[in-house]
Amino acid sequence: MTNINAQAAKKDRAAYMKTVAWHGLGVSEVQRVLESTDKGLSNDQVKARRAIYGENVYALENGDGWFKRLWAQIHNLLIYVLLAAAVITISIGH
Repeated sequence: MTNINAQAAKKDRAAYMKTVAWHGLGVSEVQRVLESTDKGLSNDQVKARRAIYGENVYALENGDGWFKRLWAQIHNLLIYVLLAAAVITISIGH
């Protein structure tokens, strides 16, 4: 399969996969759609799919740091109210 055909096949299949109501399908139907079996894919099928879709890896991005993510979680009015209540409770010795 040429690279252009592989890309077209990947795009068409990906578009189709987004339209399938997976939650409503039985196991045998999912296996038919995914062209798989109870035992999974054969080595030849794995090689063919890797040629089309690439490796099954999660691409890590250099996103926000841990402090920025933490700040985004606690930067909320309700959190401030709860922290103020905790400070008041501690200050009165309750």
